[in-house]
Amino acid sequence: MLRGKRRGNIETRAHTGNVQYIIQRALEDEA
Repeated sequence: MLRGKRRGNIETRAHTGNVQYIIQRALEDEA
């Protein structure tokens, strides 16, 4: 998954933010 550290850092940050957002939405839907 992690290939280049140059632009990988930015992509990983954005991807992590999206995952956290999706998980939060899923938890709210289940509640």
